[in-house]
Amino acid sequence: MKAPQQQTKRERLHQILGLYGDDLITREQFEALMKAHKLTDADIDAYCRGELK
Repeated sequence: MKAPQQQTKRERLHQILGLYGDDLITREQFEALMKAHKLTDADIDAYCRGELK
């Protein structure tokens, strides 16, 4: 049996932004998730430009 494939940085950020955008998490939870996954504002910018892998 294969181990589950780890999410890419883009997939993690997409999920976190979706939760925040749909009002399912607070700003504090959003910031905590960003920090826990070592994601930054620069990652958000790259995501919006379609450059985040």
